[in-house]
Amino acid sequence: MPVLRIGLVADTHGVFDPALESPLAGVSSILHAGDVGNHGGAGGVLAHFTSIAPTTAVRGNVDDDAEAAELLPENVLLTLNGWRVLLLHILDSAAGRAAVAVHRPVDVVIHGHSHSYSVVHSVIHHGNAPTAAGSPAAPAAAAASAAAGTGWRLAVNPGSAGPARFSLGRSAAVLTLPPKGAAGRDVEPCSCGLWEDRAQRLGGGS
Repeated sequence: MPVLRIGLVADTHGVFDPALESPLAGVSSILHAGDVGNHGGAGGVLAHFTSIAPTTAVRGNVDDDAEAAELLPENVLLTLNGWRVLLLHILDSAAGRAAVAVHRPVDVVIHGHSHSYSVVHSVIHHGNAPTAAGSPAAPAAAAASAAAGTGWRLAVNPGSAGPARFSLGRSAAVLTLPPKGAAGRDVEPCSCGLWEDRAQRLGGGS
């Protein structure tokens, strides 16, 4: 299986920025982690993303109209190159934790809501996670330990690709997923895949 490049966006709030076409060019698919519209307009935004690549999206807290209820599920579990990828809007919530519990083990969680880019690993990689006896654990054992704790191994928030708010910049990301288990490789977010726009406010406010 080839290495996949997955476009990650969130919190567009009813706006599609054509500047996203360049960083998302060539991705195999796009995952949108919610707040697609802004009390409406989700369908139009999704149409733009779908013109770039097949797009899967979930419902956010401002996707509260009838169109969004029809188009957007609360969460989606995907299998991409063998990795179990959970897409939802708010990870740190009762609903988010419940979704992880239902779908675990989860390798990657893609989430949004905070408008701030983040990548969080739930385990120390390269076999350095201590075992109960204090000796280094194998990567597979470390991954199992992480899944038993948080229920996920990697959580990525691509930030907000819509109007800037809260004095935060705008961003999107590209996640690189090698085939699971290939040559011992782990999940790796592509660091060069972060698109940031801290100058243009795109009709936003502070």
